[in-house]
Amino acid sequence: AIVGEPAGAQLEFVAAQIVSWQDFSHSFPDATVLNRDTGSFASYDQNPYPYYDQLGSETFFPIEDYDKMTLDGKERVLTVNLGNDPIAFPFSVLSEAVVLEAESAGQHIVAFWQPGASSPLDEAFIIAGRNVGSAGAFIPTADGQQLTFESRDTAIIDTQTGSTWNVLGKAIDGPLTGAALEPVISANHFWFAWAVFQPETRIITG
Repeated sequence: AIVGEPAGAQLEFVAAQIVSWQDFSHSFPDATVLNRDTGSFASYDQNPYPYYDQLGSETFFPIEDYDKMTLDGKERVLTVNLGNDPIAFPFSVLSEAVVLEAESAGQHIVAFWQPGASSPLDEAFIIAGRNVGSAGAFIPTADGQQLTFESRDTAIIDTQTGSTWNVLGKAIDGPLTGAALEPVISANHFWFAWAVFQPETRIITG
């Protein structure tokens, strides 16, 4: 809250991810889904800002030192901030590594990336948007066991049991099938939208 009687109060964050419909529906087949009959005349399958997420492109409003940022302002990042120790995983790095490990405020964290989600800010019609993928951050412990992960042909595998995991932190094949990692509060941002508030962020590059 920035104005009014509760100024300074902070709402509790909830862990949430931006993922493809395929990943979500496979993990939660009985989920409730908002339909398109919302009472609004908005066309939800069209992008009102074509090519807004192109690297090197400008924002709609001026940002001081935008051209001097550590990363391209339109780089997608997965961000985590535990104990005022912010870190960011660039999607350009995550999409190559698939799995990255880091620490925030002493807490060990693993970040996953998987393909499948289209950019809603690329082509005029969202269905034609390029594949930017999905990401999530987790505490790498399941069933009381500390796990390490690696990418094998873009699949996410834990090295202890050989189980396969999805981008939602759930084991989908192998001895740990059905187990889930604890999600860390994280968010997908454009770098400029995060960096203006957290300029001291450490960038995780491998």
